[in-house]
Amino acid sequence: MKEKVERAMSQIKKDKSPGPDNIYDEFLKLIDAEGVSWLTKLFSRIYASGEISQVWLQATFLTLPKNQVRFAFYIGIK
Repeated sequence: MKEKVERAMSQIKKDKSPGPDNIYDEFLKLIDAEGVSWLTKLFSRIYASGEISQVWLQATFLTLPKNQVRFAFYIGIK
């Protein structure tokens, strides 16, 4: 399972906003081998128990209009 955690962490996209748990992608990219082992144990316990934090299941989606956005409008330039 440790290899799966390492692979998942290597595939994290950069510059994404954190979710409701406030865990930033930059933080996850800095985790060392000891941290990966800790996360692997945590995920193994979650998998074995079948219980997961409700916060981890939440997401916030924002819809942005396409081809109708005026850049100046969003940054206050007139």
